[in-house]
Amino acid sequence: MNASELTRAYDAVINATDETFKAAEKYEQAKEELETNILLATAKGDIAGKNEGERKAVAIAMFADKHAEVEALRMVYKINANKLDIAKLHLACLRDLLRIEELVK
Repeated sequence: MNASELTRAYDAVINATDETFKAAEKYEQAKEELETNILLATAKGDIAGKNEGERKAVAIAMFADKHAEVEALRMVYKINANKLDIAKLHLACLRDLLRIEELVK
């Protein structure tokens, strides 16, 4: 193992952290927009139902495209979070190997 391999592993963690943050921001923004749209529609009386389940069904139907976008962004976030976890595990493995090499010397 050499320093460039360890540097690449740190760079991968940095990049994965950045991508995960960006994905989380996009997901949260889209989710907030959807929730705002639902609240406004509810306040205007466009979303009605006997109970919460019915109102949720009406909201999903009314904002189907936005719901799909939010779900897609949630999946992108989860994928990026998984990549970050993998990059951290790889880095930890390299650090352990480096430590083993130091102990063997």
